[in-house]
Amino acid sequence: MLKQSLEFQPHRNDYVMRFFLERITSNPLLLATFYSLAAIGGAFAISFVSDSVRETSLVTAMLRDYANLINMGIVLPIGIILVLNFYNQLQHGFTQLIQDQIIKFSSEKEAQEYLQSVDRAINKRWFFPLALGVSVVVNALILLLQGDTWHAWDAGFQAWWFRFFVIINFYMIANILLRGVATVIQMRRVFESSDGKTVVLQPLHPDGCGGLKELGAISMALNAFLCLLAVYLSVVAFAKGADQTASPSDFPFFIPIIFVFIILSVYLFLAPLSRAHKIMSEEKRRVLAALNAEFQATYSKISESLQTDGISLQDAQKIESIERLYRIGSEMPVWPMDARIIQQLGVATGLPILLGMVTEFINRFILGT
Repeated sequence: MLKQSLEFQPHRNDYVMRFFLERITSNPLLLATFYSLAAIGGAFAISFVSDSVRETSLVTAMLRDYANLINMGIVLPIGIILVLNFYNQLQHGFTQLIQDQIIKFSSEKEAQEYLQSVDRAINKRWFFPLALGVSVVVNALILLLQGDTWHAWDAGFQAWWFRFFVIINFYMIANILLRGVATVIQMRRVFESSDGKTVVLQPLHPDGCGGLKELGAISMALNAFLCLLAVYLSVVAFAKGADQTASPSDFPFFIPIIFVFIILSVYLFLAPLSRAHKIMSEEKRRVLAALNAEFQATYSKISESLQTDGISLQDAQKIESIERLYRIGSEMPVWPMDARIIQQLGVATGLPILLGMVTEFINRFILGT
């Protein structure tokens, strides 16, 4: 059994999130609220002072910027909660698989070394500078391409305050995408015969998935963040459409965004679980085939005995036990997920599409745009 003291920190070199957790608060809801208030509340406060001193109208411009208000006030705090949920699920999932001896090792030392290898793979040193670099470049391009807005590079101090938080936001997106790819690779490696490990399925495991439900939960945590990213992009599309007095379907990037999201969403959810499905299916077939062979042999023996000595009590009990075991084997799952995870996937995949349909309806039939 793996000791609880083993350290596995999926966010070990996510220095931004570590700073928030260690210096501000480790409570996800409080952290998300604080960050959102600091980002948009600070920008409003600076804009208010600027309006009073310089007689500008920055607060009015901010109030009309629906996309950034929705993203910073609603989407962003939910994103922080989902990032922390992803990290927590990673930490709990891999550790639990070893503690439950689903991933089994010959010694505790090998188990610790394996978990530490997962830690290193998810915390590659170049993830942080690459994610931060991508964020800075993307924000630089946005500043160059955007028009005259309250958050343009020369609009004032409130623009740079706001841009600081946007850089952090894009960093978090790039960082989770990098770690998401690394996680998918590590989840697929679970079923490789290396590191001295073996995967032991447990048909009666309380998770109802042979002990592998944690893999499905990790995939769902990653998928939920991807869903929020699609919602963020959809909000941008809706706002652009509104600015052009058009509906979302008139915005050229809306349909491609949703199409790419659906493909990525399903792929990133199923790709790391496909090997688990293969192993679980093969194990189920193997167990049922062995039970069938044993049942057939005993049944043939009983059939022959009927012509001579009759059925022995031992053979009757044996065939009854085999029949019970076969019933248990028939109910073995072949996917590491339950109905709850499937429902969550449906909601995560359908939410951006539903959001687009609702906005389309409002724009065309209520607002008449």
